[in-house]
Amino acid sequence: MLRKMTILTKFYLVILSVVLLLSGVLMGITFTEVRAGIERFASEKAESDIALASSYIDERFEGPWQIVDNELYKGDTRMNENEELMDTIGDMTNGLITIFQGRQPITTNLIIGGERAVSVEATGEVTEVVLEDGMPYSGQADILGDELSTAYLPITAPDGEILGMLFTATSQEAVNTIISDIVTKVVVAVVIVIAVIATLLVLFTRKIKQRINTLIKQLKLAGAGDLRETEADPYQDEIGEISASFSMTKSQLRELFHEVSHASKQLADSSVHLTMTSEQSAKASEEVANTVEDISKGAIDQAHDTEQGTEQMQELGGLVEQEQRFVALVNEATAEIGKLKDQGLGLVQELVSKTADTDRMSRDVHAMISETSENTERIEKASGMIRAISEQTNLLALNASIEAARAGEAGKGFAVVADEIRKLAEQSNTFSEEITTIIGALSAKTSEAVKTMEQSNQVSAEQSESVAKTTDTFRDVATSIERMRESVGSLSDSGAELLRKKESILSIMENLSAISEENAASTEQMSAAIEEQTASIAEVAESSESLGELAQKLERNVGRFQY
Repeated sequence: MLRKMTILTKFYLVILSVVLLLSGVLMGITFTEVRAGIERFASEKAESDIALASSYIDERFEGPWQIVDNELYKGDTRMNENEELMDTIGDMTNGLITIFQGRQPITTNLIIGGERAVSVEATGEVTEVVLEDGMPYSGQADILGDELSTAYLPITAPDGEILGMLFTATSQEAVNTIISDIVTKVVVAVVIVIAVIATLLVLFTRKIKQRINTLIKQLKLAGAGDLRETEADPYQDEIGEISASFSMTKSQLRELFHEVSHASKQLADSSVHLTMTSEQSAKASEEVANTVEDISKGAIDQAHDTEQGTEQMQELGGLVEQEQRFVALVNEATAEIGKLKDQGLGLVQELVSKTADTDRMSRDVHAMISETSENTERIEKASGMIRAISEQTNLLALNASIEAARAGEAGKGFAVVADEIRKLAEQSNTFSEEITTIIGALSAKTSEAVKTMEQSNQVSAEQSESVAKTTDTFRDVATSIERMRESVGSLSDSGAELLRKKESILSIMENLSAISEENAASTEQMSAAIEEQTASIAEVAESSESLGELAQKLERNVGRFQY
């Protein structure tokens, strides 16, 4: 019910309810205060009336109060059934008047049922105060069922004996009449006030209703999509502030819709561009995935080639160790020759090593293997030189034997030495041939390792070259032996260098193999990531299409508004 009422109707109801409530409270307070005031007035009037009645009786009837023949007299005037006196005093006071002889009323102007009410004796607290204590009494008292404002005055003889009492009371009918008149006037005043307030309220709210209806009309137009500028309320009260705020809101909404319309168009264009970009990204991701797959295959092949290279390097290391053993034998033979000739052979060797600053371990491997190949060639040259020297030594030993034979007995000792030299030369020639064989196998393995590393496309070589310098050609056997020892020393150093390079190459090959495996694993992860990226790009493309549809829908919805 209340939900269907207008605000003004609710406002009327609230104001009228408040006015009625205040009026009711005011009337209640007025009635209470008036009644209390009238009761005080009635009580004071009763006291005034009894004083007036007592003075009137004293002035009219001379003499004391006395009991004669069981009847009450004032002087010589009999009070029993003296109705004329009661009526006179009643007219004077416009109230009730009664004279009691003891507790029994003997005359009164109170008429009940057409007769004087003199049959009911006085009872209660009043009789004790007045008849026994001899004190006057005033206040509310129940008289034949009615609450009246009363006053009692004891009637005493000259000797102080209490003979009876004089009673006056304000008529309840008069009290009720006064109260009724006052209440009627208050009600009339309240009704007039309510009517005036209602009239002023209607006149005041009629203009407010017109302004509210205008604002409601503007709100309905805005709700229907019409946000065009309208005239704002000219007043500066709350309704005027609402109207101004609504006008400001419409202005901001117009700006917002302009921006939304422009943004929706840009959003549609961006979604088209994003869709094209997503398609291009998807194609690029597919190409990258293919490339990564090729890289992954290459990494796997590289790991396989690296593993083969490691195995070949291990075989190469075995050949180098074998070559070192033969070199050791040659060194022993050279030392024995030195002892026989009582001349120490000085070993002149120079090793120039150059260690590459590696960016990539594969290049170092290639450099080391290339260096090994060159050292092998030098060893082969040195071995050929040793063989040539051995042949020359053998020829010289043969010449020495011939000369010793010509010398006869004097050359026998020299012949023995020449024969020993010839044997050592033949042994050196044999060792040289074995070294040449080993060097050939070593060269083949080195070439194979170089080819394997070149196939991996991961290594490039930078070479550290050890150059051995040789001495001048021996003019005699001692010079030839010195050159042979130098060559053998170079061969030993090259073999030791090969052993060191072998360990370094094996370590690098192992690292290269581990890196190849990591590269293969990384390419697999990259391939998986690219697949996820491709899926994400597809989702972005779908979202872009949805975004374009939403932008078109937003533009259509914004187009429904007039701004």
